[in-house]
Amino acid sequence: MKNKTYQLTVLPEDGLHLKRPCLVIKNLEISLNLYQNILGFKLEYIIDEKPTSYLYPVFRFPPEAKLKFAASGTSIFRS
Repeated sequence: MKNKTYQLTVLPEDGLHLKRPCLVIKNLEISLNLYQNILGFKLEYIIDEKPTSYLYPVFRFPPEAKLKFAASGTSIFRS
């Protein structure tokens, strides 16, 4: 079996920002615990989504559903 060589890509100084995936979760508190306390992500913001948000038709949420949007990221290369 041959050894594989991998190239390491160094992220910019401000680290990784996970903002594009849209994960539908049941419990925000449990999810934030996972991302913050286990994976080391920092919560950047939480907002209440407007009833006109693209999330409603994309995920087929009923109009009466109350949605929140949270963005998290890492700063692994900061000192």
